[in-house]
Amino acid sequence: AAKAGILDDTAVIDYLDTLPANQRRVREMGDFAALEGLVYPDFIRDTHILIPRENELVTKGGEALYPWPLPDHWGRWGAIDFGYSHPTAVVVGTKDPVHGRLIITMVPYATSVRSSVWGEVLNEILPSLRSPMAADHARMEREELRAKGVDTVPADKEVVLGLEAVGRWMKVQGD
Repeated sequence: AAKAGILDDTAVIDYLDTLPANQRRVREMGDFAALEGLVYPDFIRDTHILIPRENELVTKGGEALYPWPLPDHWGRWGAIDFGYSHPTAVVVGTKDPVHGRLIITMVPYATSVRSSVWGEVLNEILPSLRSPMAADHARMEREELRAKGVDTVPADKEVVLGLEAVGRWMKVQGD
């Protein structure tokens, strides 16, 4: 579209520069095969996973990046994707207020667990969240969580946009 004069070339390039390489190829060249397989092919365990050590979160190389546990005043947000034969997954994260990095602090998941049981478990393990947990649109499951005291709101189900957003957070920067 940029080449046809419909969009500003600079704006398109600026947007493409925010994307990981595989997503850039899809948007720029129509390379759909790049999205087959892993959801996040740019994920590198040694780069993206930090290790709690005493009172710090450190890289595999031992560089301390954050205090551990993370400060309470850093907001926490959560989301839940319901499943029964496929896992229900809960993700809790925060944003580093200095560098703007997304830090996922908790990812409990399990199969064959009813939402009412998840509600009991989440009441015990969830930190205080800044807002109700985003949840898929399974009304019964959301109601079971509410009955156990876990507030939810319907999630934005724009899956591709969500995957792209997380991929941009994962893009390795110079720091």
